[in-house]
Amino acid sequence: DKHMRISLYDVEDEFKIIRRIREMTMFGEVVGTVASVDEHDAFTGVKEFKIPVDGIFQIEIQFQGRGSISKLQICRNPNSTPAPFGLSSNGSTDPPTATPTTNTATPTMTPTVDDGCPPGAVVIATTGSTPFPQNPIEVLSYDGTTVTFKVKQTWKETVGYLYTNYQTSFFDSECVLLEEVQKYASETYTAKCMDSVEIAVVDIYASDSSFDSVLDDAKIPRCCQKPKDANHPTVKYTFEVKCADPCPTPARKLASKAISDEEVVAKYGKKTVTKTTNDGKTETETSNGSHFCKPSEHPCGDDANMVNVCHYSSKNGYQTYCVGAADSDIVSYYPNDSCGPCAPELLEKASSVNAEVAK
Repeated sequence: DKHMRISLYDVEDEFKIIRRIREMTMFGEVVGTVASVDEHDAFTGVKEFKIPVDGIFQIEIQFQGRGSISKLQICRNPNSTPAPFGLSSNGSTDPPTATPTTNTATPTMTPTVDDGCPPGAVVIATTGSTPFPQNPIEVLSYDGTTVTFKVKQTWKETVGYLYTNYQTSFFDSECVLLEEVQKYASETYTAKCMDSVEIAVVDIYASDSSFDSVLDDAKIPRCCQKPKDANHPTVKYTFEVKCADPCPTPARKLASKAISDEEVVAKYGKKTVTKTTNDGKTETETSNGSHFCKPSEHPCGDDANMVNVCHYSSKNGYQTYCVGAADSDIVSYYPNDSCGPCAPELLEKASSVNAEVAK
């Protein structure tokens, strides 16, 4: 594939995409450069541009007003297609600036809902017709630079393939494929936020034989390494995921909400992670549907997929929870949490704190 895919977000004015090619003699001597300029109109939301990179040594995007680069992917064969931006072994050309130069303010986020808390993830574009009955993305934590979120299968009892595609750095991306995903099965990811606006753009592709064979016609990106036999109808959902939020922290949310019985038995059959680096190379890793805490080591309840976790919150101290294995992945993001029941001395400490508060 001799193309680069660049996604832009909320461009408020006209902009240009400039491709520069070196003119060379038959002996490999550079004698000049040629620029190809494509002019485009403003738009809202996310829009992808497929840019030919054969022979290109530099790509420049000139914004007249506010605009952001939300995703950059180079899915190519490095042996046959030269890397743009001088990212080949000689490294003679510096990569472009990650964000446009602009002094405009960060745009207003999505409006708040009735409880005064804006949603952490909002779908802003869809290719296909099959809806999801419940928002599949839950934001867990954010620091302005990255956002950690959970993607949950909310469509039906089992979905054949579920892809999550997001940026891990300005140049690097990751696409995770889960196969035979049961309802409410989930995985946790961390995406890079855009530098000019506190948002990350995440694409989810749901593919299943029961979807509409005519209307659900989204295409799986080459970077996602679609299995050869995965030819089901597919829907693409593009989400705007916030990297800052006035809601209570995920730790307080976990301590205060009950986990439904439906979530505790959820799992998937196979996981494939495809990482795309700045020079267009890809790495693929495959594993089964294991989670951070193993029910075989810390069992609880009557179901084989239940696991004990020890969770700390500033309000209630340390408490033991019996949760589904899929939900135990959040433990890895909190230094005070651990797999298994809380140690007795931690529970005693929490009880004394609650007694002091009651006084």
